Amino acid sequence: MTGKAYNPKLFNEEIEHHEKFNTLPKEAVEAYRQARHEGVAKSHFPETWTYEKLWEQHKAKHSGQVGHFIFEMFYDIHMGVEDELIVNSIDTQVRLYPDYVPRSNNILDYAVKASKAKMRAFVSQDHFFPTYGQAWCAQEKVDEMVQAGQLEFATECLGAHMLAWSHHPDQVHLASKYPNLGTMLFYCQTYGGKNCGPTLDIMDASGKLDKEVKEIIRLCAQYKVPVMSGHAAMTYDRILAMAQYANEVGANLLWMHAAPWAAVPERATIKQYKELVRLGCYLQIDANKVLPSIIWPMIDPNQGFEWLQEMGTDHIIPCTDGGQPFFGDAIDCWKMFIRAMIHFGIKKEDIATMIQKNPAEFLYLPEKRKVNN
Repeated sequence: MTGKAYNPKLFNEEIEHHEKFNTLPKEAVEAYRQARHEGVAKSHFPETWTYEKLWEQHKAKHSGQVGHFIFEMFYDIHMGVEDELIVNSIDTQVRLYPDYVPRSNNILDYAVKASKAKMRAFVSQDHFFPTYGQAWCAQEKVDEMVQAGQLEFATECLGAHMLAWSHHPDQVHLASKYPNLGTMLFYCQTYGGKNCGPTLDIMDASGKLDKEVKEIIRLCAQYKVPVMSGHAAMTYDRILAMAQYANEVGANLLWMHAAPWAAVPERATIKQYKELVRLGCYLQIDANKVLPSIIWPMIDPNQGFEWLQEMGTDHIIPCTDGGQPFFGDAIDCWKMFIRAMIHFGIKKEDIATMIQKNPAEFLYLPEKRKVNN
């Protein structure tokens, strides 16, 4: 429900409540599991705890210890608190059907929902194949709906060209001719080799950036096609080599899945991250590596948000990487991510910079599909 939560008569003041999200160590999880097994879990949440007692826990920033009773007191966090920020926002990585696996949204469904939310743009990605043809079809659909008066605004639907099968530079010449091309995407070290397709590396045998990779980056700068680094296996040394060359030729480069998370907590030092930013490289933080879910249950959300606070907003681009059936609707994932950033205490103007201004600059987006408030 959009609007302020019900304010009990005993607590008339409106509050702004910001704190870390609660996460428990494995020992505590195991103890709780054992307690439930023995039927004594109720002792952790005594029935004698009054509303006033819960409020004391809230003010002491112990919200997570008593669960949703405290979270229901977050007057500043409610469904719809993110609506203003979603306008003109851009999700640079979302997984939509048709794909080689099931997804929670098909691209037509998502394009309509993004348009209703007045998102400025999104980039649909597949791990293996180009998606800009699908994006063009979705664009035709929402544009027609605007003309028919069924939508007020049409989001910009973009796709990616996947360099999953080769690094032949002619791909850039040809892909750049297609409408709705959003990005050129390297996918070295992802699902190649034994699993599917060739194993592609951006480095040559001598440990330097491969000549075809360099030519792809140079051509992307020429055609103003932004470059995304590839999957989570992309390491700092490889990103640094790409960022140095991208800076030399004037290409826009984004390090996908750059922020630390549970599976790869030490991708780079803050000093190294900031060196990449100095070179003009954009850094991505994605919702499905920050928000715990069925597919990523053992995630500390504070890790990613603390990284955001330390890095600041310069060249940081949040995305969802959403669309997995166990992560729910990709638009809802985007809303929840923004809502979580607000709760964590990240300023709304900083969130706007990261989800509106930075991705628009990275993608070379024109002003024509921006909502004028």
